[in-house]
Amino acid sequence: MSIADLEARAEAGDVEAQNELGEIYELREEYVQAVYWYHRAAENGNSAAQNQLAMMYYLGRGGVSKDNKKVLYWLRKSAEQENPKAQANLGAMYYIGECGLPEDKTQALYWYKKAAEQEESYAQVQLGRMYYSGEGGLTTDKVKAVLLFRQSAEQGNPYGQDELGYAYYTGDCGLSEDKKQAAYWFSKSAEQENPDSQYMLGIMYLDGEGGLKWDPVKARSLFQKSAEQGNPYAQAELGDMYYSGEHGLPEDKALADYWHRQAHKNPIYEQEEQAFSDFMMVMIITRTQKIRTFRCSEENKLNREGKINFE
Repeated sequence: MSIADLEARAEAGDVEAQNELGEIYELREEYVQAVYWYHRAAENGNSAAQNQLAMMYYLGRGGVSKDNKKVLYWLRKSAEQENPKAQANLGAMYYIGECGLPEDKTQALYWYKKAAEQEESYAQVQLGRMYYSGEGGLTTDKVKAVLLFRQSAEQGNPYGQDELGYAYYTGDCGLSEDKKQAAYWFSKSAEQENPDSQYMLGIMYLDGEGGLKWDPVKARSLFQKSAEQGNPYAQAELGDMYYSGEHGLPEDKALADYWHRQAHKNPIYEQEEQAFSDFMMVMIITRTQKIRTFRCSEENKLNREGKINFE
């Protein structure tokens, strides 16, 4: 259907057409038009448009200023209509204490559960993490956690794939250690540009694990992609490679220093390195111990794409 036909339907009061126009204009990055049509659809009760309009106020797009009250107003409107994405987003707001809300893990759990019951894949990941850590009044249940990670992963969610890959890599959550399965899920996630999976897959190529052929050039490429997205362990690996001129990289002390400095800007990485260097035991901490510490830190609890998942 042409834009003109959609607009004719939308002007006649077709709420689905109004929301569809909002989506089209958002994809085109014509945000003023997107806000206009999302607003009309949202006022007419369309829950998907309400969630997207909340995003516009959250990001300050389409000629609207950032407005926490309007973000929460439209998210609640949408969530109360059982929109799973809005429920997941409201859960995230409570989880981190965003948009003027207090940090409230119990409320986060409530909304994540509602969204996960509707197979919302991001909510499944976050709920799995809460079961893993025993948050929000939950008893730690790693078996439940990995079930949720698997449900998310099988829907193609890169964070669910990453968590499932890590559980197989370490033999965690009641799973037997299975490096082939780990490589499979890390690859799925890395293809979607997840920096944690890119790092872990790079480690597996560097060590020749999980049926992967030893390939330091592939490892270096994955570390580069991960490092550019801010993963401190990938940044440190890349710095080491430049320092010694390994795996096809030229020896470049300036680039080595740059990437090491980037890694040490992350407080979790810095604390780990300091703690172990104090005891002259830097080599004792394994890569998997490091990545688990980083992945379970408050700074990295939520997904990296703006923390909130508006789709």
